[in-house]
Amino acid sequence: MAETEYQPDGYSYGTIINWLCKMGNTGVTVRMLRKMEKGSCKPNVVVYNMIIDSLCKDRLVTEALELHLEMANQGIAPNVITYSCLIHGLYSLGLWKEATRLFNEMVDYIFAYNIMLDGLGKSQCLAALLHVIESNKLEPNIITYNILIDGLCKAGKLKSVRELFRSLTSKGLQPSVTTFNIIINGLCHEERLDEANELLVKMEENGCLPNDVTFNMILRGFLEKKRNLEPMQLLRNMVERGFWPCESTISMLELLFTAFFCLTGGGKITRKTQAARIAPMKGQIQ
Repeated sequence: MAETEYQPDGYSYGTIINWLCKMGNTGVTVRMLRKMEKGSCKPNVVVYNMIIDSLCKDRLVTEALELHLEMANQGIAPNVITYSCLIHGLYSLGLWKEATRLFNEMVDYIFAYNIMLDGLGKSQCLAALLHVIESNKLEPNIITYNILIDGLCKAGKLKSVRELFRSLTSKGLQPSVTTFNIIINGLCHEERLDEANELLVKMEENGCLPNDVTFNMILRGFLEKKRNLEPMQLLRNMVERGFWPCESTISMLELLFTAFFCLTGGGKITRKTQAARIAPMKGQIQ
């Protein structure tokens, strides 16, 4: 190529490297990578992924991990494919602890910086993450599952959320208040308010106490849909447990109380009057 002064572009390099990887010529691909790094056509995440995958298949996992670090130094963000190749390579060598550590790093990194599979949607990225767990028999902690559940909720995959949530106990994990709050928030967002309220009861039955975030989310959900009976009982339960509505919830409650007073001939309600109505409930727990 140099003799003819032909300068291949990124597509040409990618095609050649892909072919070399499939032929098992990993050493040649690494040399070609070095050539790209020195030239004007710099390697991207796709090129690095192909070579990392090839190295892992050749059981050269240490070299693949070093390449992964080089990517970071070059300012190239890894994606799910990068991590999947490395995790599978570590798993194939029996390096369970390192594979699990890398998986947790992958989940935190992907969702913290919103890096998704190239050309794929969020739900497909989540499916890829779950596939990595199942295929490599990893054992991530509850924090990792919370991140996955949050991603599934935001992608509107409530069926997958329920399945993943039900599987936690069999994995030896106990849902935390954060786990419940993430799912309740997802249910409220999808206007499944009764289901969210039922989950509130279930979490208490399971010995997981709700917090002020839990109550405020459900309370606002009912108020936004103008379901005015449920908020009153929920507000009472909330205050009895020592929690207090946040500012945005209080603003919505003011509208409810104002409407109630107008309908019953009580005139316009002020913030002082609204606080006076809630105060007796708060006083019951003092």
